[in-house]
Amino acid sequence: MSEEKVPEWAKGIKLSKNFSLWELCRSEKHPDLVEAPSSTVQYWLQWWAQEALQPLRDEIGKMHIDSGYRNRKLNRAVGGELESSHQVIVTGKFKAVATDIVPLEINLDAAFRAIAKLKTLPIRGAIIYPKRGFIHIDSRDGVRTFWISTEPGKYHSISCEEALKFKI
Repeated sequence: MSEEKVPEWAKGIKLSKNFSLWELCRSEKHPDLVEAPSSTVQYWLQWWAQEALQPLRDEIGKMHIDSGYRNRKLNRAVGGELESSHQVIVTGKFKAVATDIVPLEINLDAAFRAIAKLKTLPIRGAIIYPKRGFIHIDSRDGVRTFWISTEPGKYHSISCEEALKFKI
């Protein structure tokens, strides 16, 4: 997106070496629904950019952020789950941070394998959408989990070992 189209609230706010606040908040399909995140959400987005997205980018190369933070209206407009991790704060409490990424320098399955390999990152959930061309990653609580989405609404759970060997 060109600099002149970036809202004033997002101009120049870098969250990490390669990620900006705008990049994690924008919506190509619903730009009119994008709002400035609260300071609490900004804190969590910066943490996510520094602790998960930047190390992942350093490993797999450039990536496009297909979807990051979504306020409630934007989340509804894109058909997100009611308590989606993309909202960061749900019912007044921290839920998780989520991002949908599209690797630009390696293929989708290689990026999914890299996510499985990088066990020290705070990425706790990863879903690969081969037909849609992106990977959802999030910081949910609990054991690291991996899924493959074969069609809308259908998910197949796989182990970390299977994710490390996954090929489309």
